[in-house]
Amino acid sequence: MTAEAPLAGRDHAREASLKAEYLRLYATVWPDRWATVTSPARDFLRGYAPELQYESSPTRDVLLARWRELRYHRLDPWWVLSADPLLAAPPGLPERGRQAIWIMFGVVVYLRERMPECGRTFFRPDEGPAYGVDPTAVHAATVLLIRHGSGAVGCSFGGVGYPGVVLPREMRRALRSGGFLQRNVSSVCTALDDCWAEPIYGQVSQERRPSSGG
Repeated sequence: MTAEAPLAGRDHAREASLKAEYLRLYATVWPDRWATVTSPARDFLRGYAPELQYESSPTRDVLLARWRELRYHRLDPWWVLSADPLLAAPPGLPERGRQAIWIMFGVVVYLRERMPECGRTFFRPDEGPAYGVDPTAVHAATVLLIRHGSGAVGCSFGGVGYPGVVLPREMRRALRSGGFLQRNVSSVCTALDDCWAEPIYGQVSQERRPSSGG
């Protein structure tokens, strides 16, 4: 065994300990963000007025400061995003929807814009009606719905009061490069369509198709 092996083992154990601490703090500081049952109205309120949900206290302020230190300075940002329950891919999401989420994570990590979301962010297309999305606005090529919010992902599509333009611009550019088209389908939701799917918006009209007879 080399001298580096025990050191690597200690580093791994330390990292695992920090991850466990981060998750415990997350669940302690924002317990309702880990709730398994939410309503659209409550999600909406949490997303746009998170300051109404919690009262400051010396104990909570200390825990929150440690949570921020771990989130922004100590832990791998990819792990932080993938471990966040509000950024989880919904069960049954198609593979292209999951690819879109990883593209968004890449933009957030690259720009170091890791503001946390205040409500669930990603939804399957069939979940749209519960969140005010007209069923006719969901196309056959729609692979993901994104709820607008105050976090790094949510504010890229319709966040209230977001001061910059770089994050939304780079998010659009990255998703377009990955073959996704974004459409606002309600006041609080954006749909992602798979531009590589055929057809996207219905069949090409018969009269415009080339004839097989030349």
